Amino acid sequence: MRKRLFVLTNSKIPFGNANSNYIRMFSKAVLEAGWQVIVLGCGDNNPKDKQPDGKYMFEGIEYNNMKFNEHMIPFSISGYLWFGNAMVKHMKAYNINERDYIYIYSAYWNLFDRVKKEYQNIHINGHLVADCVEWFQPWQYRFGFVNPEYQLWKYNFRHCITKYKKVIPISRHLENYFQSFGCSTVVVPPLVDSSVYENEQVQTGKNEYQFMYSGAATNKDSIDVIIEALALLSESDRKRVKFHFTTLSQDSLKGLLRDGSNAFDIVKDSLIFHGWLEYSELLDLYKKMDFLVLFREENTVTISNFPSKVPEMMNYGIIPVCSDVGDYTGMYLNDGIDSIFVKKCNANSGAEAFKRAIRVSAKEVIEMKKMAKKCATERFDYKVWSKTIVDFLES
Repeated sequence: MRKRLFVLTNSKIPFGNANSNYIRMFSKAVLEAGWQVIVLGCGDNNPKDKQPDGKYMFEGIEYNNMKFNEHMIPFSISGYLWFGNAMVKHMKAYNINERDYIYIYSAYWNLFDRVKKEYQNIHINGHLVADCVEWFQPWQYRFGFVNPEYQLWKYNFRHCITKYKKVIPISRHLENYFQSFGCSTVVVPPLVDSSVYENEQVQTGKNEYQFMYSGAATNKDSIDVIIEALALLSESDRKRVKFHFTTLSQDSLKGLLRDGSNAFDIVKDSLIFHGWLEYSELLDLYKKMDFLVLFREENTVTISNFPSKVPEMMNYGIIPVCSDVGDYTGMYLNDGIDSIFVKKCNANSGAEAFKRAIRVSAKEVIEMKKMAKKCATERFDYKVWSKTIVDFLES
């Protein structure tokens, strides 16, 4: 009989956001080892995935999203307080027993607490596993330390996840934290399916390169520094840069700049705003890009996190121009080979990184793009991580 892994999350499966993508690739890694994977998420199921027996299947993964009432208060708050109760009821249909494994990807303390109490036999067997991908700080929340959502998140981080015997953190910094509580750990970065895109020789313009920031701006990323850095380039250098934004609007970008800055007016002719794109449209855009740009300050938040855009876009042959922060530059990428590192998150260092990029010849850019794809295939593909993950689950 195949071993069963139940993945519990408050994200929508199989697609929805970066969390959905992480879970989908993690599940494929376990599926690769011959296990049965059942993901219980939150939201709507895709009718196209419904099978004759009523199950929802996507690429071999069984999933079943449930509806969750908001209880007339913000969804995130209600999730922390009641989501676990709803999930435990949702799980009853699967006759989960002590031979099964449960993996939780969420920030809701009620989910961790209720599942641990309801499935003590699985916890005792070491078959209950937690995941953690963030170390949030008060400054990321409105009203800071007194924000109730931050306090609920912190309670889960400090008092619920740390009670689990096994934790899968996304970074070494988080790993050190959970190991200090006696948790057994294995670090798993965001994974990709390298078979989805075969490397091609992308036609790179002789006089300009395509740069990209994908998604809405987060408080981890320093979008203002990107624009200030572009403004420091000479006019002739800026003419070689076409910088693409998806989701983020022109007005939103202007709002991120410091008061009195004229950087936007200087660089506006180099900027292209695509707005929100369907996933297929986004992938088509990826195939035209040369560089991903990601500037981040070094702090607890950024060294604990691992941006999923890095392996995802490298998988499409896109070269990261990124701050030297966290595990991705420390463990996986090679400056000047498959990426360009930004030593400090300031305009001067950013401008130097842009200059390095546009001074690489078209032929060398093609080679760097191939090396970026190679890094994604050899270091982030879910098949490479299958044995590591399953060995940890069974340990």
